[in-house]
Amino acid sequence: MRRWRGLKALVHDAVDRIVDLVGEGHESTARTVMRVTDRVEPIAVPARAVDVVRRASTAGVLGTIKLVNRVVEVTSDAGIDLAVRAAARGTATGGDAGRDGPPVKLERAVAMRSDIMVSAQIAADAALGLVNAVVGDFLFERDNGLDLGMVLRVREHYVDPGDDASLGPSIAAAFAREGPRAPGPRVAVFVHGLGTTEWSWVLEAHAYHGDPTATFASLLERDLGITPIFVRYNAGRHVSTNGRALSASLAALVRSYPVPIEELVLVGHSMGGLVIRSACHYGDEARAPWV
Repeated sequence: MRRWRGLKALVHDAVDRIVDLVGEGHESTARTVMRVTDRVEPIAVPARAVDVVRRASTAGVLGTIKLVNRVVEVTSDAGIDLAVRAAARGTATGGDAGRDGPPVKLERAVAMRSDIMVSAQIAADAALGLVNAVVGDFLFERDNGLDLGMVLRVREHYVDPGDDASLGPSIAAAFAREGPRAPGPRVAVFVHGLGTTEWSWVLEAHAYHGDPTATFASLLERDLGITPIFVRYNAGRHVSTNGRALSASLAALVRSYPVPIEELVLVGHSMGGLVIRSACHYGDEARAPWV
């Protein structure tokens, strides 16, 4: 629902921006015409009077469009709020409540398989990565629900590295829910590139390996016993911003990991490599324990 809210908000913002562009286009055209008519003395004054009327009527029309756009936004938000409250009645919210400690906060992820890359769900995920790459800063500044932020994918769950209180229990729960593969002391963190998500690590696996579930991460775990964790982030923000966030996320991961980490391997693709270099810089500068 947060994603749907974000998409709806982005559409409303786009409508406003288009209206502004139309207004700017009108003004630009009018200035060009006025530069000509101002040189023709008999029509200069009447032309200016006509332009005043034109400007007022244009502003009224465009202003009405923007007003209707925002009324629709407020009304639809209220409808979504009602639907969410109705759905929440009698339904447990968030993750599993920790009976003897902090709550477990997990968001279920779609199992990574290269043979479902053409599904609508994965197409939407790919579109989300592209939208973040193009307008990531805007999404962040507007607190838009499409903003990917920065989360860790542990097995088939997303956990928030910024939530220290529940990160440890959430990571432990994510490992516990995925069968016998317990977390090991050697960890590899995979950071995707611009315009993608963690799904970039499973592309064409069925063609290359004969196994649609194979990823660089799963192969490392199978062959070398290295436990993989994926980073999912808003690639449209500045590399240094994501570098600082990744350094903080790695610090939280080291603090909250179920067993002491003996080796931490960082694997980046394209922009992910730049984000890792930035994280190493800021981590080293702050003498972060994960370094």
